[in-house]
Amino acid sequence: MMDVLRHGVELLGLRTPLMLAQFKPALVINADILARYAANRLRVVRQVRYSLHNEHSIDLVLFLNGLPAATVPPTCGNRFGRVTVGWRFWAAT
Repeated sequence: MMDVLRHGVELLGLRTPLMLAQFKPALVINADILARYAANRLRVVRQVRYSLHNEHSIDLVLFLNGLPAATVPPTCGNRFGRVTVGWRFWAAT
């Protein structure tokens, strides 16, 4: 999934890949790239159910431009009973 977000999708009839996200540029010289970066939309959704056959769900999912980019499962285990957040990315970078 991360490869698709970084490099886009190749479709028949297009000369260049269809870009699904714009990452922050190292240099801020090009105004067009900055505008595409500002157009990115990050959504955080709680309790995403992924099966029609049972009640299994993912606690938090981060969506970048409508595509699932990462999950954030809460992990319990410290002695005060507080919840700490652990990150698990769906695809290795």
